[in-house]
Amino acid sequence: SEEVPSLYDATFGHSFSYVREEDKIENLYVRERMIDAFKASEGWNVSFRNILPAYMINFNVDGEYFDKNCYAEGDTICYPSPEKEGYTFSGWSETPETMPANDLNLSGSFIINKYKLTYMVDDVEYKTYDIEYHSAITPEPAPTKVGYTFSGWSEIPDSMPAKDITITGSFSPVVIKEGSSSFTVTSENTVEISGGENVSGRYAIPEVITYEGDKFSVTAIGDSAFKTNTELIEIYIPRTITSIGASAFEGCKNLRSITIDIENPIDFSSMTRTLYTRSDGNSIFYGVDKKKCLLYVPDGSIEKYKVAPIWSEFENILPLTSSSISVAKSIEVPSVVYGINGIKVNSKASYSDGLPKGVYIINGKKVLK
Repeated sequence: SEEVPSLYDATFGHSFSYVREEDKIENLYVRERMIDAFKASEGWNVSFRNILPAYMINFNVDGEYFDKNCYAEGDTICYPSPEKEGYTFSGWSETPETMPANDLNLSGSFIINKYKLTYMVDDVEYKTYDIEYHSAITPEPAPTKVGYTFSGWSEIPDSMPAKDITITGSFSPVVIKEGSSSFTVTSENTVEISGGENVSGRYAIPEVITYEGDKFSVTAIGDSAFKTNTELIEIYIPRTITSIGASAFEGCKNLRSITIDIENPIDFSSMTRTLYTRSDGNSIFYGVDKKKCLLYVPDGSIEKYKVAPIWSEFENILPLTSSSISVAKSIEVPSVVYGINGIKVNSKASYSDGLPKGVYIINGKKVLK
């Protein structure tokens, strides 16, 4: 104000004309141009020992008023800290520690922040972007992976919030149907046979299957793949197989022969023993009659199988010849079966589906049953 306010005591009904020295206030700070007026004003001049100049600091942010404060010369300045969601304050144009003997006009501005947008696929960082606060977010195209389907991204906001965010997604393996069996993708070029509960008679696990033009090597027999399949009589296991899961053949009580074209026995030593030999429902071959079921292995590997865990439990381990491998492989998938005279005898049948002994043509090959 440009006018000196009246210093009036409501208790006594008049202005102060005299104040005892011990009751006086030490300093009164007023705008420099008003000092003489306050010193001449009754009440003010007797209530304060000193009437001193005060100086103004005006704070402006992005060209607009933010705050102001008065300080005496030499006072320590306290600077306000402006805040705005999604922005960082740049700081004031100057920041003297104490007040000079003049007014100050200080300015500052807000700088927009960038926050991290991270896409994670199966808990692995896929892509990362630095995006300005409140900018529109364009969703990342869905990634692709041979043999897998993508779940889609978790919820993506329309614009970038004032914090880092993580968007997640995952791949699920494709289950591939091949006749009466199914295979689950385990990598971009491998599968395991996961569903063999519906195959019957003699069945050969293929070494390779094709899905949408891509080839996958069959490298494993999954957990419970053939569990409780009482229609399975004979099984061929190719050399591409490197592991057999728990309960894979549990309950296959009519299984009479296993042909395995693998020189070195698959090692089960790392598995808990109950997974393959106890009668608790978790055995790989639990329920298979190991006295009657014949185990055919490569000729030079018989002794290895006789001492290998699990395999040694089979009482009849016999040599596998090249001709028997050829016959075993020929029963790979259900097909149209022709007699030796070229007349079709069955459609989409497996090698031994109700056929009497004889010579048949399956998949263009002569097969002896």
